Amino acid sequence: MNNRHNPIARIIEKLQVRWQETVSERPDYRVVRWLIDPEESELINGFFRLESSAYGSLPEFFIVMLTPFEKFRDDFSKQLIVDFVNMWEQDQAVKEYDVKWNPSVWLEKGNDGANWTETLIGMLTDFQKQVCNSGQVLVFGLIPRTMANFYDFNNWIMIAGEKLPPEIKLSFVDHIGKNYLKESVKNFKSKGLTIECGDLNIRQTVRQMATAGEKNDPEAAFRKCLFEMGDGVSKKNTEKVNHWGKEAILIAQKSGVKSFLATAYLVYAGFLLQLRKNEVDNLLDQGIKIAESVMGSGDETITAVLLQLYGYKAACQNINGSKKDAVRWLSKQAHFAVDNNHKIYGMSICRLLAKMAKGSWNDDIYRDSLELGYHAGDELSESELRASEIKILAYYYARELEKENRKTESNAIHERMTILFGEGWDENMPSLSGKAVQTIPDVKETIEVLKV
Repeated sequence: MNNRHNPIARIIEKLQVRWQETVSERPDYRVVRWLIDPEESELINGFFRLESSAYGSLPEFFIVMLTPFEKFRDDFSKQLIVDFVNMWEQDQAVKEYDVKWNPSVWLEKGNDGANWTETLIGMLTDFQKQVCNSGQVLVFGLIPRTMANFYDFNNWIMIAGEKLPPEIKLSFVDHIGKNYLKESVKNFKSKGLTIECGDLNIRQTVRQMATAGEKNDPEAAFRKCLFEMGDGVSKKNTEKVNHWGKEAILIAQKSGVKSFLATAYLVYAGFLLQLRKNEVDNLLDQGIKIAESVMGSGDETITAVLLQLYGYKAACQNINGSKKDAVRWLSKQAHFAVDNNHKIYGMSICRLLAKMAKGSWNDDIYRDSLELGYHAGDELSESELRASEIKILAYYYARELEKENRKTESNAIHERMTILFGEGWDENMPSLSGKAVQTIPDVKETIEVLKV
């Protein structure tokens, strides 16, 4: 990282220094928790990506996994092995340098009945000995794409961390003010480390970078509105959110770009939704009307905007106590996502939709959501399916088919899932109530999706 004029490079260098300072004080550490603000997550991800590449500067050998964490611990260990094997087989550097280590044997051991967590540790130990330099520490970084249950994840960290040999460490990310994973660090006493980034001014640097631009640049001005609204929400200052929300709409209106204007209504409503304000409904209706009028015009961004608007509308109805309307909007969002090639996201919505509709006023929606979600995966690759909600959708959809005496179709689902996840894929299946997608969408995630 030689570019001293690059603010991202300077931040990553600060993170590297903070890592070295922290671990050098306790070389016998077992786990490291990064405690960050959610806005800093991309930079922490960047740190892991850099250090797990050939351009990393730290002495440790870093690997980062994005495997989703579902409810049951051993299932997570198995999926980590599956994803590790896929990552290894697709790594171009492995092919170029003809590395002989073969991780697939560990997948076979697990399928033969071995404990999956112990098998994972065996695989990492073998990797550290065969691939890392002599005496080099292996840091196994975990940043799950989705998190079903922090309590179980804490337990997984404690169980796996206790069994790791001294040459292998775990590292993961937690959020300031939430401390979801504090207990797992406390469990290791002096061997559990926390790296806090608050005094590195990362958040302020990110804000300065995002709002940098010419004085009359509408995108820079719009991003300033987003940061100001976010600040208003954090301070529960509705007046500030409304001021900057209206300013964002004015900026978008002046641009003459309808997708930009629909986005302004979307993010303004999203911030107000965090404060549970009544005017959200009207803002969403205006955004939906504008976005739907642009569909088919060739504007590639409008699909993502409209998808989020439908989701916010469902969340708004749910907050207002209108479950029927919430389910109706969720159903609209799910079909729209699947029809417009947002299959994995659509599958997550189908899971939430099934949860809300189950045992309520409309069992047809429950069944249809399972069918839609399951078949949304028909054209996805195996790696995409493993990162999706296909397993739980398949399990409950197969049960519905069995009730209808459609054994052939139900058996076909079991065969497909067995090929994908192995024997026993349907054991210890979590309920539909596990966290699939947020009932109240995260505005920061929405902004990232829209790339505004």
